[in-house]
Amino acid sequence: MFGQTHDETKKLWCFEESTKLSEVTHTMSANHIHYAIVEAEDHSFRLLSQYDLVQFLLASENKEELKFAQKSLQELGLINPAGSPVRVSVESTQTALYAFRLMELTSHSSVPLVDPNTKGVISTMSASHLREIDTENLDLVMKPATRFLESIHALEPPVTCRESATVIEVLEKLVANNHRHMWVVDEKFQFVASVSFSDILKLVA
Repeated sequence: MFGQTHDETKKLWCFEESTKLSEVTHTMSANHIHYAIVEAEDHSFRLLSQYDLVQFLLASENKEELKFAQKSLQELGLINPAGSPVRVSVESTQTALYAFRLMELTSHSSVPLVDPNTKGVISTMSASHLREIDTENLDLVMKPATRFLESIHALEPPVTCRESATVIEVLEKLVANNHRHMWVVDEKFQFVASVSFSDILKLVA
């Protein structure tokens, strides 16, 4: 079921242990690959994620790779750059099924949930939430998105920032909250843009 919501789950990416970090970073960020397999010299395998790459780069001895990290998202042109995916959000009163379908159609792995009145971001709906669904609770997808989240886990607050946030602030906040996407909001907490690990790793690659 999860594989029906995102093309990434239909592919397997594999790197050799000797592959340069810059090549791995470029390939994963350019193709929006969240997970890949690394084959070691002894033919054992390890799972590598974008999260792992970011944690490695945030380590003090590797921060020279992040020379741009003190610049803001706006300065680096990360706010809705040309060629970026269409910005989408889902009103919290829409069904969870609607949100999952929208993610499939727009090739997004997550979307912000917004209040239908204020348009402010109130939470996040992710394709990974489908892991909580089985034949016993399938009817939950027909509930409003917020009710769905409350039923399977909790209605967690969104991970957000302003356009003036620096790259290092964004990365550290994403890692701390175990998220891959940051919702950029304005002074009214309304959705402005999405910034992901892929967007930032492209600057490293």
